[in-house]
Amino acid sequence: MQFQPSLLLLLLLLLGLTHAMKPCSPGSDKISKFYSTADGLVSIAWPMIGTVEDTIWGAEHIAPLVAIAGKQVANTCTYLEVGAHVGWLVLLAARMDCKVFAWEGSQSCAQRIRDNLKLNNINASGAEVFGKFVGPGQGSKIQDDMPADTQVTLLKMDIDGPDSSAMLGMERLFAERRVQYVNLEYSHKQVKKDPNYLASMDKRGFDIYLLDCFGENGRTNEPAILLATAGRQSASIAIHLFLHSTAISIRMRRKV
Repeated sequence: MQFQPSLLLLLLLLLGLTHAMKPCSPGSDKISKFYSTADGLVSIAWPMIGTVEDTIWGAEHIAPLVAIAGKQVANTCTYLEVGAHVGWLVLLAARMDCKVFAWEGSQSCAQRIRDNLKLNNINASGAEVFGKFVGPGQGSKIQDDMPADTQVTLLKMDIDGPDSSAMLGMERLFAERRVQYVNLEYSHKQVKKDPNYLASMDKRGFDIYLLDCFGENGRTNEPAILLATAGRQSASIAIHLFLHSTAISIRMRRKV
């Protein structure tokens, strides 16, 4: 299947709501359901449990997923989502014929993902969910939760802080060049925990591209964009309004 690398149409209308989203609430699956879809992908609309406000999560990661997964031959895409919330992107990836592995530290959110997958008749052969925190320690490594020969099309990493630590649990996959693309968030939280985070990704063999940059109060951080892109404003796309502190969404491509 071929898809246009576009943003969610619904997303553009709802970005202003994303800062108000709350952690998963038990019992919300009994309150309401709604349908979500993507601009140009109406045929793969999917139902979700809950409300728009507590479900639409990770909007900044939608464009890389749609663009990269849409270029893959059917059933050859593998999508890893670390920090999956309630599965909005998990469902989109599964609908785009990707095999999905998802990690979520919140048990209530992880259960909501499973409920959403069940609602969409997607079984473990299409998406596997791990309700756990990930890192470099035994039992917490991402690479140990999937077949050793897995070829990863896209890794999305966004867990608000310990991201670089979670990456250490994928060293074998990086060393064996089994990860084609990475989409991650980089902010002050990551800088404080590991100032060499981006440098370590470069050493693992990835070219780094800035997708968007946003500052305090959801405003696009133009100085940071200019700095990160050496003045090439066209290299950035400001697509979200999250109240993070000078965060950057980054796409990485395996070096040739």
